[in-house]
Amino acid sequence: MSWMFGPFSEEIKKEFLSFSEVKDGHVILDVGTGSGFAATLLAKVVGHRGRVYSIDPSEKALVKASKRIKDEGLDDIVILKKARVEELPFPDGFFDRVTSIMSFHHFSDPVKSLREMYRVLKSDGFLVIVDWTKKSTVAPHPKDQLYTPDLLLKLIKETLEISPILKDFGEWMIVRIKKKDQF
Repeated sequence: MSWMFGPFSEEIKKEFLSFSEVKDGHVILDVGTGSGFAATLLAKVVGHRGRVYSIDPSEKALVKASKRIKDEGLDDIVILKKARVEELPFPDGFFDRVTSIMSFHHFSDPVKSLREMYRVLKSDGFLVIVDWTKKSTVAPHPKDQLYTPDLLLKLIKETLEISPILKDFGEWMIVRIKKKDQF
């Protein structure tokens, strides 16, 4: 994990788990699973009563994630699926939490992605996004692919008509969006 998040690995892990408030028995969607880091972290929290559905559009990433998940003995909790965030193959209100760690900057249609992640979230559930900021000196991506905290907040407010909570750590940021009741 440390190579992926540089010197911020433990801080990101701690903030992510605290901010997402994942609990035993939760059903989670992990968007952009990549190597499976978040999937394994989440699976250890939700336990055998919960499930983690991890999606990625890359077959190569899913093979890598599958190995990590099997090596950690979590393949009975984590369900891997090839899918795109812009077209989630899940029903409305299915997940307690939807998470995306260091993937949001890859989404080809961020507005549609936000709407889809919000759609599959249960009422009172959380959507949690962790991503690099444009200020990052360690992100393995060009700065023009990354968001500033203000730009991400504006995008979320305009797309979902909701005010999220955002913590800016300089190099990276974390956002939590609580789904409103549908009444």
